[in-house]
Amino acid sequence: MQQIIIPKLSDLRLELVPLTKNDANRYHELYTTLDALEVYNEKAILDRESPSEFTARILSYCVGIWTIRLTEEPDKIIGDCALHHWMQVKGEIEIGGTLFPDFWGRNMMQEAFSLLFTFAQQTLNVHTIIGITQANNSRATRMVLKLGFKITSRNENEIILKKKLSYTV
Repeated sequence: MQQIIIPKLSDLRLELVPLTKNDANRYHELYTTLDALEVYNEKAILDRESPSEFTARILSYCVGIWTIRLTEEPDKIIGDCALHHWMQVKGEIEIGGTLFPDFWGRNMMQEAFSLLFTFAQQTLNVHTIIGITQANNSRATRMVLKLGFKITSRNENEIILKKKLSYTV
């Protein structure tokens, strides 16, 4: 697979900055917070996994992973978003992300995902974005439905959604 340069992405409110090992402590704190809230069915952080080990493991899974920051507070990480499981031949990639709970309900993840859509389409030649969420995560499901995703399958544990990206000339 070709080496992809992961750039900083931004709009008027958000900056998406590529995750680095220097972000490990705050990044680890994000998932420690979510694990404590039992947001996910499985813990994100493995037993006795250090912040740098956790960050390195997650980086190894992704085509690109960005920290989400407010343009007015560019040193403060408020969440993450990522592109992973790239099926280059099919032109498909999975998307994911999360925010610290204080930032839920402010449309920030929708903005971040929109920036990733453009990157995926223009840089990776992706035609379809796939989102997989836990069946009980109604907040995430509502958010991606607003972004134009369609439910393609579901079971008691997860919902799989897809969004076709439209091309403009």
